[in-house]
Amino acid sequence: MDAADSGHPIEVRYRLNEDDFLALNRRARLLFNLRGWVIDWIAWLIIPALLFFFALFDFKDLVVDLIGSVLFGLVLVPAFPFVRRYLVRKRMKATYKLSDVRLIAEERNIRTDDGEVTVTMSWRSIERGEETRAHFFLFLTRLQALIIPKRAFADAGDVVRLRHLISQQVKDFALVGRS
Repeated sequence: MDAADSGHPIEVRYRLNEDDFLALNRRARLLFNLRGWVIDWIAWLIIPALLFFFALFDFKDLVVDLIGSVLFGLVLVPAFPFVRRYLVRKRMKATYKLSDVRLIAEERNIRTDDGEVTVTMSWRSIERGEETRAHFFLFLTRLQALIIPKRAFADAGDVVRLRHLISQQVKDFALVGRS
């Protein structure tokens, strides 16, 4: 902690992967929108209801149609998280270039460099921060965050130093559940 207090920068190099973006997606969904869950629940209710409704036009036994619709819904329910995960991965691959990132956290600012673009941000530009079991998330907006995976730190002391620095610089910083 003394090094962070005395102004020595904390430097870490890492490459983000799909699981990092999925963890961010989970944090953003849990905190800011329940769209994922609402879509799942709507699908869980509407798909069997639509199947039942369309089955009515076949003029079959209503009990058989109802049982078939409910069973179809129960079979479909476990697939929704996997479908959402697939869609997040697909969007992530189309949007982000997974390159090596160099992050330097100092008392005045935080800087990232991916070899092509260098971004220097004031700590004031970070709305809030979160620490999970596997990541630090520094939210710039409600849904956009700087992801810092803890696996990138060779020394556990650097994780403690970064936690201390973030807690000093970001007013709304919290330790949250599993990522």
